[in-house]
Amino acid sequence: MKLLYPIAPPLLAALREQDGSEILYAVPYDLEGGRGTEGILAVTEQGLYRLAEGGVRASFRHSELSEPRVEDRYGISALLARGEDGAERELCRFTKGACQKRISMLLEPLSALASGCRPEHAEESEPEVVCERCGRPFLPHDTTCRFCTRDKKNYRTLWDATRGFRPLLLFPLFVSAVTLAIRFVVPALQKTAINDYIYPEGGAERGATEQFFVIIAALVGLDLLVRILNVIGTRLSGIAGNRFDVRLRRVLFERAEKLSLASIQRRGIGHISERINSDVPVIRDFLINRVPALFSQLLGLVVGILLIFMISPSLSLMVLLPLPLAFLIAVLARKVSMQRQFQDRFVHRHYTHTLLDLLAGERVTKCYGQEEAVNRIYRRECHTLNRVTMVNAAFHLLMGTLMLEVFQLGNYFILFFGNLWLFEGTVDAGTISQFTAYAAIFYEPIRMFTNLPTEIANFSTALAQVRDILEERSEVGDIASPKEPTIRGHIVAEHVSFGYNAYDPVLHDVSLEIRPGEMVGIVGHSGCGKTTLVNLIMRLYDPTRGRILIDGVDARHIRGRHLRTHIGVVPQETQLFDGTVRENIRYAKPDATDEEVIRAARAAGAHDFICSLPEGYNSLVGDKGYSLSGGERQRIVIARALIHDPEILILDEATAALDTETEKQIQSAIEELTEGRTTIAIAHRLSTLRNADRILVFDHGRLIEHGTHRELIEREGKYYDLVMAQVALAQA
Repeated sequence: MKLLYPIAPPLLAALREQDGSEILYAVPYDLEGGRGTEGILAVTEQGLYRLAEGGVRASFRHSELSEPRVEDRYGISALLARGEDGAERELCRFTKGACQKRISMLLEPLSALASGCRPEHAEESEPEVVCERCGRPFLPHDTTCRFCTRDKKNYRTLWDATRGFRPLLLFPLFVSAVTLAIRFVVPALQKTAINDYIYPEGGAERGATEQFFVIIAALVGLDLLVRILNVIGTRLSGIAGNRFDVRLRRVLFERAEKLSLASIQRRGIGHISERINSDVPVIRDFLINRVPALFSQLLGLVVGILLIFMISPSLSLMVLLPLPLAFLIAVLARKVSMQRQFQDRFVHRHYTHTLLDLLAGERVTKCYGQEEAVNRIYRRECHTLNRVTMVNAAFHLLMGTLMLEVFQLGNYFILFFGNLWLFEGTVDAGTISQFTAYAAIFYEPIRMFTNLPTEIANFSTALAQVRDILEERSEVGDIASPKEPTIRGHIVAEHVSFGYNAYDPVLHDVSLEIRPGEMVGIVGHSGCGKTTLVNLIMRLYDPTRGRILIDGVDARHIRGRHLRTHIGVVPQETQLFDGTVRENIRYAKPDATDEEVIRAARAAGAHDFICSLPEGYNSLVGDKGYSLSGGERQRIVIARALIHDPEILILDEATAALDTETEKQIQSAIEELTEGRTTIAIAHRLSTLRNADRILVFDHGRLIEHGTHRELIEREGKYYDLVMAQVALAQA
């Protein structure tokens, strides 16, 4: 995200009159004194300045400020900081959206400057939320402007995706060229038939019948040839289209698998799914169906206009008469058409997301008896979708009808003047027939061009969004030559800071050490950074600052796949896949034998209940394991972790969703799982961590205490307060 915008010369001159130090950041803001403006918030080594309307509107020295923050208000936001007198001061006001995210990126640098330190450069890898070219905001989850998507990179991406079956794609172009040539030959044969045999000037000659039938046979043969070529071309296009569809879907999915967890969460599963399920068919349809048609129409336009001028320049003027009116209508309709197309895509996306959300929340809906409310929401979405679809359909119907009538004027002109000149003997009937056929070929691409801008905009948008995923740089990619060290489970964090958004840190300067074979518990209130820390250890994210060492090697230098094959996770939310029990246990080790599966299930305390299922280990668990109880799902997840046999084990609230009795039943399985391996256990039930070698206590992203259960109780700090609160709750 851009954080150093150019400053207009008048504003820069006004700034230099007050401060000649280096400009570190310059970002736009858009509110000044309750009205809109185009201002720049400049941060120099000495202070912060609001530049707008030709001058410096306000200035603040860094030494006078502390604790900067962004506050959301009704429809707007404000940048605030505490002054020397302790009172809060408003430094800047702006609307939400692009301004808010960009200004929020300055909070950490402003804090550093307020404490007298020169800040490290703020993280600029955050994706942009507005288009730098046109200034329009991106739609949610998008990083590509729908108005500025005509990019050569898009078409290079498309061309690269067709490698291996390009001849199949080029054959329809050959068919289009041959078909077009035949379309021009047929009127010439018809002209000959009319002038020489149907209405000959000197009467029919001897043998004319045989020659006439030869022409008819030629016309029939050409028609059959066109049909055969179309069948072959359609078949080959279908094969090429299916191959292209499969390849692009596979490439997209594999690329999505390589995206960082932050990127996936930022985009959302629904967004990525929509790219695969919705955008790929749009690209395929344009490539397979529209490109050959466009090629044929453009060629027909050029050849058609040359031929009609060669046949009759005077009649050609009649063909061209409607074109200015048609062009005017097309230009006026283009902008409206693109806006309608964008609205249609947005409404369809919102409808799909709402439908998935309502279906996923069906259990909660029934629990609270909100079926009627949900029905109202769905009816409203259906009404909106139907209204937009109907308006778009009516608009396109109106434009199509209007353009058809405009071009029909040309046909009327040809009919009137052609027959007039025919009566006068200036032209013959065959020429009129040939000219009318060529005029129809000439008009056809022009009519098609009416909808072409919308189709190209739709195609370009889909292709840009696909390329956006294909070319996204993963924040957690492997280095050029990653290492694959022996993993024993020695973990060291050195001054680690991290935020899911660069401007909103979750962990602050965390340093700790976990020795091989040690069991460490992590406790703290919700949102204090416990799960974030283990995500960094698994290298699902990389620290913003500091580093994490695994057995003495920086985790960023270890091949991600190698590291995660030595880490096992038992999460709070059990994730089972739609398949058999055996397949779910084997997920962590696909080549595991049946004996290994059974051994892991026995160790997890799952073998007995699995055997009681109708088909044992071959029983289907259903979507997300809906056919099993919470305790049964958790046992299968533990068996999956056991069969993985990792050196590092992470238990992320592994029993939080279970009742006390079920927790006791699987506690022995967890003890079996943790024996002899480095274990990191996150728990809200502090009683489950009594036997931990050490306990780490987090508060607001900082490590504030560590020690054994007894040591922390004797210290009577934060951990003591948490334990006493749970004891009081249990006794209540």
